[in-house]
Amino acid sequence: MNLDFEYRGIYFTSFFSIFINGDFELNLNNLNKKDLGTFVHEYCHYIQNVDTLLGLSNSQFFYIFISELRQFLNTQNSISLPLNDFELSEITLKNKKNFDNHKGDNANIDLDNIENISIEESNDKILINLSYENGKSNKVHYGSLHVKEGMAHHLQKYFDPEVEHNSIYLMTELLCENVNPQLLINEEYIILLSYLSLNSINSGKAMFQNVKKSLEYPNLNPFDLYIKLRDNTFITINNVKYSNSQAKTVVLNAFKDTMAQSLLSELKYFNKVFKNIDLVNKGETKGFSEIITNTEFENIDLIKLLTGIYGLPSIYTNTELKIIDNNSTEHIELIGQLLVLDRLLEQRGTTVCNYIHICQNDSEIKIDDNCYGTQWLRTENCPFLVTSNHWNLKDKIKAGNNV
Repeated sequence: MNLDFEYRGIYFTSFFSIFINGDFELNLNNLNKKDLGTFVHEYCHYIQNVDTLLGLSNSQFFYIFISELRQFLNTQNSISLPLNDFELSEITLKNKKNFDNHKGDNANIDLDNIENISIEESNDKILINLSYENGKSNKVHYGSLHVKEGMAHHLQKYFDPEVEHNSIYLMTELLCENVNPQLLINEEYIILLSYLSLNSINSGKAMFQNVKKSLEYPNLNPFDLYIKLRDNTFITINNVKYSNSQAKTVVLNAFKDTMAQSLLSELKYFNKVFKNIDLVNKGETKGFSEIITNTEFENIDLIKLLTGIYGLPSIYTNTELKIIDNNSTEHIELIGQLLVLDRLLEQRGTTVCNYIHICQNDSEIKIDDNCYGTQWLRTENCPFLVTSNHWNLKDKIKAGNNV
């Protein structure tokens, strides 16, 4: 969760929070091309989180992790930081391994001077083999990471055509170029096939299969191709076979219950979002696929239509936090979970609160010396303290660290 400011934006999965390394306004018309493109890219990741089976399942697993962590903390009289002695249950570790196995390679590779590309299926994985003119070669495990970033990259190009990304964002394009180059004539093909493929945990394999199937329908436009492939896709959950839309409803309901148990706050804002998604799944209102292919609106209006259905995560920049609904305690508590986990695990190698640059510019929040390492001792209310108090951390960490 390190905010490395060389990034233009970051989406914090399961915390429903976007960081933009630039400016942001809720009036999207006021944003410059670069910042608008960054917002759209990260907002795409948010939609992937709340409206695909992979995103919902991944976050449901995360909230189970939160539950197991809290159970562990409840059994401890004192804890020391960083928290190194917490272990996940066997079944949660198994689920984590399953997600990790299908994520794909997280390495940026050279895409210049490629002489030959071949694709193979090996042990339920999709491998993209690259041969270079200098005789060297590379092998990339194409997985869910590439599907998600490829989809977001192509949606971002609607608003920032000159945006440049590394190979992780471009592997889907390389896959299509090798299997069905016709898909590259319209960004919507990659966007919608990626969106469909993310309804599989093994999204990389699903994307490869969907791109191959697209060869059978050379005359279909992006939306009609998406519908054709979606309606021929069935998903089995607990030995029950569902259509794509039915499966999303089943997983959404399970996710919603798990999320509610993870938070002290009542789900009000996100229950509205989930209700909208349920209506989309039932075909009672237009969702992502219909909106993104609607030619009657300008691109920026399409994003406004999407936010009307899927809502907004919390959004923050180097200097400020924006929440669409100021009464949404869910957003604040999710930010608190992010900050508390960051402090407990110390994955950034620092004890300073990850939000201090926000609070320094917020006249309603007073920072103090505790913000630099002993955040649980604060007396002024803040997102960290909301979660810290809910988890009863103050006395435990104080005893464990002899503060």
